[in-house]
Amino acid sequence: MSFKELLLEIGPENLLPEKLLPSLFQIKPTEVDQSIALILSEVIVPGSQGLAGLAFANTVPEANAKGAQLQACFRSLESNSAKLPVNWYEVFSHVHQNLFESAQRGIQPTVTSVTQLLSALDFKEGLIDIFLSYEWWFSKTLFSFLQAADPQQGAYDIAVSKNLSLCFEDDRDASVSQPPGVTPPHPNRNILRFVNIAKLELRVWGIVHNQQQQNQQLGEQERKLNAFLGQVFEHDFRTYPEYLVAAATTFAERTPFISDLVDKLIGQLWENDSNTGLSRAFSKLREVSPQLAVSKLIGFYTTRKSVESANRALVVASTSGLLPSVVNEAWNVDTKTGMKFLIESSLFDFDYKTLFDSKVREPQQKAAVYNALLECLEERAQRDYERGQSLAPGQQTTDGVQFLKIPFVYSFLEKLKASNGLIDAEQLKNLQLLLLTTYPRLINFGNGHDATILANAAVSNFFPADVEQEMKAYYSKMYNKEVEIKDIVDMLVRMKASDEPHQQDVFACMIHSLLDEYRFFSEYPLSALASTSLLFGALLEKDLIQGTTLTVALNFIWESCNQPQDSHLFKFAVQSLYNFKSRLHEYPIYCKHLLECRSLSAHAKMYQIVRDASNGIPCGQTVTSTPEVGPRYQSITVTEKTIGFVKQEEPPEAVSDKLLFFVNNMTGDNLRSNEIKELISEKYYAWFSNYIVVDRAKAEPNNHDMYATLVNELDDPIFFEYILNVSLREVERLIRNSKEARNERNQLKNLAAWLGKITLADDKPLRRDQIALKFLLVEAYDFKSLPLIIPFVCKILDQAQYSKVFRPPNPWVLGIIKVLVELYHTADLTLNLKFEIEVLLNAFKLKVSDIEPSTLIGSHNPNPASLAAMFGIHPETVTLANDINRLSLEAAGVSHPLGLEALPPVAGQFAAPPGQEGIPPLQPGFQDQQLVQQQQQQQQQQLHQSGESALDTSFSNLVGNSIFTQHANLRRAFQASLSRAVRECAVPILSRVSEAVLTTTEFLVNKDFATERDVTKFRKSYQNMARQLSHSMVLCSGRKLLAETIEATMLQLLGNNPKEFPIDELNAAVQANVGLCVEIVDKIAADNINELIDERMQKYVTIREQSNAAEPFVDTSSSAGTPQYALRLPEPLGLNPEGLSANQLHIYESFGTNSSAQLPQQQQEVSIGQQVTLQQEDSIPVEQLFSAITQNCEKAISLLNDVSETKLADLSPSHPIMASLTQALAIAQANAVKYPELLLKAAQYAVNCLFTQVHENPMSNEIYVVVLDKLCEYSPSTAKDVTWWLVHSSDQRKFNMPVIFSLLKVQLVQPTKLDSSIGRLITESNNPVVVKFASTLLLNVYSSQELRPIALRSEFGFTLEALSKYVADESSDDQKQAKLARDNLFELLNRTIPSPFNHLYGQLGYIFSEWVKLLTHGERSTELEEQFLKGLLEAEILTNPKYFQVFFKSAMEISVTAFATEHEVRSRTQRETYLAVDTLAMLIVRIVSQFERKEEAIDYLKKIISVILLVLANDHETAKVAWNERAYFRFFSSLLSSWSDLSTLSGNATSQLNEDFYIYIGDVFNSLQPIIYPGFTFAWVSLIAHRMFLPKLLELPEAAGYQTVVKLLTANLKFQSVYSKEVKHDVINVIFKAVNRIFAGLIHDYPEFLVGCHYQLVTAMPRGYTQLRNIILSATPANVAVPDPFTQGLKVERLPEINDSPVVAYKPVEDLAKVGLKKPVDNFLRIPAPALMRSIYGGIKLNHPKEVEDSEVIHYNVKLVNALVLHVGISAVADRLPNNRGFNTKSSQVALLVDLMNYGSSEFKFHLINAIANQLRYPNSHTHWFIGIILHFFSSNSIWGSPAAKATIQELITRVLLERRIVSKPHPWGLTIVFTELVKNGDYGFFDLPFVKDASPELKSIFDALMVNVKGSSPPAEN
Repeated sequence: MSFKELLLEIGPENLLPEKLLPSLFQIKPTEVDQSIALILSEVIVPGSQGLAGLAFANTVPEANAKGAQLQACFRSLESNSAKLPVNWYEVFSHVHQNLFESAQRGIQPTVTSVTQLLSALDFKEGLIDIFLSYEWWFSKTLFSFLQAADPQQGAYDIAVSKNLSLCFEDDRDASVSQPPGVTPPHPNRNILRFVNIAKLELRVWGIVHNQQQQNQQLGEQERKLNAFLGQVFEHDFRTYPEYLVAAATTFAERTPFISDLVDKLIGQLWENDSNTGLSRAFSKLREVSPQLAVSKLIGFYTTRKSVESANRALVVASTSGLLPSVVNEAWNVDTKTGMKFLIESSLFDFDYKTLFDSKVREPQQKAAVYNALLECLEERAQRDYERGQSLAPGQQTTDGVQFLKIPFVYSFLEKLKASNGLIDAEQLKNLQLLLLTTYPRLINFGNGHDATILANAAVSNFFPADVEQEMKAYYSKMYNKEVEIKDIVDMLVRMKASDEPHQQDVFACMIHSLLDEYRFFSEYPLSALASTSLLFGALLEKDLIQGTTLTVALNFIWESCNQPQDSHLFKFAVQSLYNFKSRLHEYPIYCKHLLECRSLSAHAKMYQIVRDASNGIPCGQTVTSTPEVGPRYQSITVTEKTIGFVKQEEPPEAVSDKLLFFVNNMTGDNLRSNEIKELISEKYYAWFSNYIVVDRAKAEPNNHDMYATLVNELDDPIFFEYILNVSLREVERLIRNSKEARNERNQLKNLAAWLGKITLADDKPLRRDQIALKFLLVEAYDFKSLPLIIPFVCKILDQAQYSKVFRPPNPWVLGIIKVLVELYHTADLTLNLKFEIEVLLNAFKLKVSDIEPSTLIGSHNPNPASLAAMFGIHPETVTLANDINRLSLEAAGVSHPLGLEALPPVAGQFAAPPGQEGIPPLQPGFQDQQLVQQQQQQQQQQLHQSGESALDTSFSNLVGNSIFTQHANLRRAFQASLSRAVRECAVPILSRVSEAVLTTTEFLVNKDFATERDVTKFRKSYQNMARQLSHSMVLCSGRKLLAETIEATMLQLLGNNPKEFPIDELNAAVQANVGLCVEIVDKIAADNINELIDERMQKYVTIREQSNAAEPFVDTSSSAGTPQYALRLPEPLGLNPEGLSANQLHIYESFGTNSSAQLPQQQQEVSIGQQVTLQQEDSIPVEQLFSAITQNCEKAISLLNDVSETKLADLSPSHPIMASLTQALAIAQANAVKYPELLLKAAQYAVNCLFTQVHENPMSNEIYVVVLDKLCEYSPSTAKDVTWWLVHSSDQRKFNMPVIFSLLKVQLVQPTKLDSSIGRLITESNNPVVVKFASTLLLNVYSSQELRPIALRSEFGFTLEALSKYVADESSDDQKQAKLARDNLFELLNRTIPSPFNHLYGQLGYIFSEWVKLLTHGERSTELEEQFLKGLLEAEILTNPKYFQVFFKSAMEISVTAFATEHEVRSRTQRETYLAVDTLAMLIVRIVSQFERKEEAIDYLKKIISVILLVLANDHETAKVAWNERAYFRFFSSLLSSWSDLSTLSGNATSQLNEDFYIYIGDVFNSLQPIIYPGFTFAWVSLIAHRMFLPKLLELPEAAGYQTVVKLLTANLKFQSVYSKEVKHDVINVIFKAVNRIFAGLIHDYPEFLVGCHYQLVTAMPRGYTQLRNIILSATPANVAVPDPFTQGLKVERLPEINDSPVVAYKPVEDLAKVGLKKPVDNFLRIPAPALMRSIYGGIKLNHPKEVEDSEVIHYNVKLVNALVLHVGISAVADRLPNNRGFNTKSSQVALLVDLMNYGSSEFKFHLINAIANQLRYPNSHTHWFIGIILHFFSSNSIWGSPAAKATIQELITRVLLERRIVSKPHPWGLTIVFTELVKNGDYGFFDLPFVKDASPELKSIFDALMVNVKGSSPPAEN
């Protein structure tokens, strides 16, 4: 009987588990498996096997209980396995077969069936696993039951089973825990830890997935089940991915579904950020497929390519046993990936060194490996640096990624440094700096203290706070001079060698801080920079930094050496090198690199040190110089002498270092002369001058101007002498030791330019006793050294082009140039040398053909002695110069030698006799009377030896009675000054005189004596001529030089405090006694010139001595030759072949004596004046000259009896009267300077004759008037005295009408000055004589028929006023005559037209001229001005339209015409240039101020200005280029000034008119804008910014003037926008600068205006004017405090100002309303609609696109875009709730802008973003809203249609912000806030955007700089 039959026999009602066991024991062993399978099949699907009732259970607890009973049966059966062995695999195979029909019918087990089954099987390990491993048709139902089972409801809890296989063995005893935040269907149950349940879930999800893919039609129950399973799987996918991965690895077949699922599960594990789950998952993967696990780990990195991903992959690999495999496999991806994994592996227990060494041993890969290491190490260090910067002190990292270890960094950096050129040196340099900055403890690593350093690093990668504080304290004390740098260095030496952890940290921190601060050195003050550079050099000097740190420090110095010479960094480099100089030779290769720095080459001293070091020569060791072997040049005189009286010495090192530092830091703008003056004293002059010349000037030609200015700034003659002496000494050394090296030639040329710069260019002579340039050229010709000397001489002379004195035709310079030209033609020069000469001549605008060559080179005697004698340098001359030197009292240099401090300043006391009490004794240097006497005796002896016994060389007989000749102390000082003047001036005078005299005498005598054979006549003539010429030239050129030297010496001896002494007496004493000096110098010159001329003429004498007496003599040896025409001319002009005639010879015999005794009779008839003129100037007293003038005048008067003419103009120029006048005036003019008192005396004579002498011929008055006029012209002082007497004297004699009338006609007396004087006399004295005189005079003046009026009525306004008030009592004849004369005058004035013109224009112009004279001829008289205005009204000039127009038209045109005389020389014309315009403006203001009603006043002003504007417009159009805008500018400026003056004097006068006046003037200026009148541009710009217009307009009440200012500024911007694109000219740039300054002034003084009117101004702004736009948008009201936008943690929404709305003066909605856009915009803001948006967009678009600059076409109305954006912003702020500070992204305002952005073109988007940026201003509600909208645009993912559209918007926003940010300051606050937020906030991913990553190098550098400035770090490097 089968088991089934047995069970059926028992009966269904008896089929209970407790009765089942006996039945089981009755079965056969071969049927055990089928029997158990039968039971289980019935349990799974009750009734399927016909055993109804066996497995039936009503409830889950009942099923659980039945299952337990059945389990007991199975357990008993299993215990009897020997008899009844059970193969459970066979069992479930039979179950599968038994249920085939059920499967076909789709019968699903119930929850009770599953519960009973699992409960029955859970007694042996593996049974349930076998069941679950089968693919049942009810898998979904089974899994859902497993998930939904609730043990609390009595269900079987499989989660606590001990008999299922686990995914991970470590879960066996672990308690089940749920991740936080996750809520599964049944908490605390993780049934997926059982591998087969996890597999079941994967199979189930596979089924569901297939159903979804195939879109199967499912029933409602099936769909609900699938939905539940989907939720379960989604939960498990997120929560237990590692278990699902473990289950997936057990599938024998890897289907695509499973593979894809595994990838997703691993991805979820990475996202879950659980390294434990990853390690467990990858451990399972490694068991199945190690290669798969490795590839997944590497794949995780390759998809992210970040340091974090590589680190995390290695963390997982190390815990899952895959670390070596992953690191090695990474190299198969690419070298860079492999290197990144190798670097990260250093943080784990991995032998990275062996792997690296194996990679670099491959030759093909070696370079790639090193470069990869460089890039990856830089990326890792940059990441660590940024992370370190973002962490607070003491804060640890939160991402789990550790900082690289110090040993690893040190080891691999050394490997990079040893790569032998395989990597880029610049990148390595940057990496070294980055590593030191990121890992600061690397600084002293590897120097024997590694254990201490690593112990510190183990605690933290950062320095502790106490270390940082200690470092800052040390540096603070150093910069505050509390601690010496030496002490800091000593302290660092101790710290470096210490093993104490704190000391090592402080050392590294101090070095790290110094290196980190390098980027800010350029901003350091010079004092701090000096200390820093000293410390930096000391660190190198003391070997405190080594290895990589040393390399970085040396790189800093090298970089700084490449900076401009005037930069802070270059100064830092030079000073550091100087302090490091003793060890520079240890780095020769580095020094060779330094030599390539161009800036360093300009620093001679440091350059030489570095150059020596590059050759291994330590600093201080110099190569022994070669002895001077070159020829000795006699033309250069260098003497080693001490200048002054102070012994020279070298300064201490502290002083020298500071001096050198100041010189190194000099710039053209800041010579630091004050600092140098404080340090340097006279005892250091030799050292400092040697440094300036030898170390600097010789090698730095570009800085000659700066050093020369320094010499002048020091203003010390002793220092200048040292400079000059050192320069000459160095020149001589270079010339004598020249080896034709290029460097030496350049140095010599530099010294030549330097010599010329400090002498000739500064109008100082280069004395012949120092260097004789012509002599030097001749010597160079003989020594064959012209290639060296010609450039030298040319460079010296080239500086003469900057001189006023030494420019050609200066004879000294021309003489040298002639020698150069001779060499040019005769010396066979190379092209280079000829070019040098041509360049020199070109500097003077000369050509070689313009210069006549000299004959020096061809005719000189090469014998050195003869050559020296030819140039006046021979023993006698030298002795003479030394004798002159010994004439000095050697008193110079004593600061106050006379002891005159106590002298009283009262002039009378200076004349006290010698010995009077109160005169202080002599100070040392002048007290020793015996010494003075000895010196005087020596002088006399020396002069006796030279044949000068007749001269008073002791100056004992002084001339005059001044205090300087009478006072004992002052007399000695004066004598010393005379002696010193002779000593200093004799040689320069002789040098100047000798060459000119010799050349002139040689040429003239050779020309005239060409046929004279007689040697005696020849010699006597040239000697006499040379002597007389020398005498004359000494008198001419020496007197002034000697006088100036005497006066300068006296002032120096008086202690440079001349105010205590009578300077006038000093001048008189100098003039009286300078002749004594002249006599001495004249005597010396005479003796000297005799010898020189004899030598010069010796060859011509020899020719005559050797000539044949039988033949006619003709000398042809001279350079000029003997012209043939001279032999053909008749005597006395021509030459006689027989020699000179007696008359011709007499010229030479009497040359210079002016003797006429032996001349023929007809040549002696010379007038008195001619005799006076020809006589020697020093021999004629003033009285004789005065007599000559008066005799000529009287002669002219006496000749009047013989003529009938009455005017001088009627006489011929040759008439005797004219000749006498000419002679008299010639005498006066010739002596005007020498004898000023002569002209005053002559003027007094002329005035006396004018008013006293009477002659029938009126020409007599004219003669004296002419004489007086000319005398005043020759002498201004005389003119002043004469004018004063004529105008202000009350002498009755001056009331001579004819005379005064004549003086008025020639304008010798000014009518205005005479008017004041006469008017006052009449008023004060009521004198009838004066009244009669005045009346008669004015009657003649106003009745004169002269073409030009002698005077206008207004010029005698005061006199006419006084005459009108004169009341005569007629008691005397004088009063009657006076009254009659007065009445006749007024009758004439009343009946005549007040002008000489007959037409209206001329008459009214004449009236305006009267007004001009009235206001300008003296003190203003309000009464006269009121009368004038009254007269204008009475004459209807101001009321008759015709008269009105012509009057103001003529007045304006007269004023403009006056400017045409602006550049005339006459001072009165220059003054009159501005008077007419100014008085016209004053007239207009006076007229307007007379009105009582405001409306009438402004209307009348408008009528006047309209006439002015007509004149301006007509003049602008007709004059074209010749138009003078300045006249009109002056008019409007004067109008504003006069109005302001009136307001100041009487505020009530203009208070009612101010607003209308300024607004009207603004409208006038607007009508004159440059776009209409381009010629008026400069004046217009100045006018709108006028200080009396723009501030007044802006300060009008209630901002009444704002819109007027806006119109003017807008007009200016419009002009710029039109002309800047058409005219690329400096004019536009100048105007732009003016506009920029106007706006800069407005933002400073009137920011409220820019705030209120920003919309109008910005919309008018040309597109390219970004900085100007920023100025407008940066304006902030004075009462608003703007926080720093870079403040850490700044919250914009919390600022109190954010709730305040800004003032908007002009509502933008008005512009929208004009074009009909207001209604659509408002409707959209109420109810958004796409149609309204399109309507708005269409209204903004232009019908006809317009072209702007650079051919760009604009299709939209930019102004409307700005109006729309601002209106929307105002609306959004108004709609916002009071307490809501957030940004509402759902508002209709945002919707409108977003829709427009989506709908519009790229151009429109750009304009819209620009308009938004225009509202990013100071803190206010508008700015806050627009910050929100632009950040919303940038970050939102939902408002744009696609990622590409978003990227476009982001790029446009970046472009707009960047354009405004990269220009110069200011930058609007709101703009900075937005840009800072975008760059600094990582949420925006700014630097990850494609257009930032792929930017051009230029833009990339800008982005990098922005990140540094804003974020404080550099951007991450690209992978």
